[in-house]
Amino acid sequence: MAKQPESIYQVIYNNLLDQILNESYRIGDYLPSESELEKIFKASRTPIRKALNQLETDGYIIRIKGKGSVVESKYPTGRWTLMTGFQHNYIGNHGDEKRIKAETIKVTKINNKELAKELNMFLNNEITYVERVRYFNDNPIIFLQHYIHPEIPVEFFEDNLFSISIGDIIKNKIGVEIKKATEQIEAVLADEIISGYLNVEESTPLLKIKRISYAEQDKPIDINIYYVRTDSWKYLVNYNF
Repeated sequence: MAKQPESIYQVIYNNLLDQILNESYRIGDYLPSESELEKIFKASRTPIRKALNQLETDGYIIRIKGKGSVVESKYPTGRWTLMTGFQHNYIGNHGDEKRIKAETIKVTKINNKELAKELNMFLNNEITYVERVRYFNDNPIIFLQHYIHPEIPVEFFEDNLFSISIGDIIKNKIGVEIKKATEQIEAVLADEIISGYLNVEESTPLLKIKRISYAEQDKPIDINIYYVRTDSWKYLVNYNF
């Protein structure tokens, strides 16, 4: 599957992220100002701000009014890592080589009566559909399909194409926080589309997980069906009694 050329803001985002990860900018350092970044990247203010907003959404920087953008974390993990059986892959095992990023492939509206019912929608079947790929050290490891309650504006996902966490977008934009999630797990074989996204052969065994995320009062917000390459990422759950 042909990869689309990077947008200007994506180039800026990836460049700044690389410099944060390789510690050209360390935690506590300030990034160049917006006007300086315009000169460095020969770009207008709009993609500069969009890239900085994305870095802030993903937890790498904090933008301080009147001061600039300061590096907050080299490896933001957040609650999304704590709500997955792949948590151990995100934290603690890869040292300075760890590099996780995500890319949104598609954002659209769809009609699906069954999924709308699962989202407790009774009068409107139109929901937001988002396709994403998550990468580790530039290798695709997870293909994600999100079916999101329509009260979350679709523009939030169109404007945050490289956010690591859908939950972070929802929380940061409208203040809705994911409180719990349920998961169903099964083994499947990669079809033509999924194998293309994950760079594996067709019929490669994958782990398919359906997660439903809930806000307060058990309100379903996001149905996420995702496919994982378990050749490199293992599912692990720790029980404490």
